[in-house]
Amino acid sequence: MQPISKMLVAAALASAFSSPASALTYQFVTALDGAQAGTSSTATGSGTLSYDDVTQVLDWNISFSGLLGTETLSHFHGPAIPGVDAAPQITLPLGSPKIGNAVLDATQEAQLLDQLWYVNVHSTVNPGGEIRGQLLLVPEPEAYAMMAV
Repeated sequence: MQPISKMLVAAALASAFSSPASALTYQFVTALDGAQAGTSSTATGSGTLSYDDVTQVLDWNISFSGLLGTETLSHFHGPAIPGVDAAPQITLPLGSPKIGNAVLDATQEAQLLDQLWYVNVHSTVNPGGEIRGQLLLVPEPEAYAMMAV
């Protein structure tokens, strides 16, 4: 067998027996309210999100009700700790529920996993944002077991 043929066979065998990358799926929750946005709004909301670190896709399902004004904009913002404002990262469609997904870049992924993103719903009464909620990682069951030790 020629040296190049041996290399091709070896490469084919290696790729046939190699395992695909294992994806980690991170789960997030958010609870939106006026206090986090610095408003007196009694509106509330909640959401569940998941992030796949191989496809880099963030999926979300966010609902809210009781806005004092009409919704004008909604975004994911970051990077920011709770109570600090940041630039919009992803614009969300108007209405509730908000169900969708987006592909994140490496910087956005790092910020999300560091819990430095929040969702903000803007309204005619509160143009800077009526309700807001930080995106918080849900600990894996193994993490709960470690907390008991």
